[in-house]
Amino acid sequence: MASLHISLPEPLKDYIDELVAKGMFKNPSDYFQALVERDWNVREREGIEALLIEGLDSGPSTPMTSHDWAEIEREGMERLAARKPQ
Repeated sequence: MASLHISLPEPLKDYIDELVAKGMFKNPSDYFQALVERDWNVREREGIEALLIEGLDSGPSTPMTSHDWAEIEREGMERLAARKPQ
């Protein structure tokens, strides 16, 4: 695992130490890891929402055909095959 050194104002450090003392986190590193993961998840969700809105705004929908589903499956299988180590 990589290390990261950060500086905080004393009140923020005290706040984190208080959370650790209350048993909410094992140590300050666990707090920051949870904080970064939460932020990452929020941004991922925002990106997915933006793609969904883009899709909704792209025009009228059309029914999916069996050919469409076969093409999606073929493309997915190609992507999986490309990920497998040779």
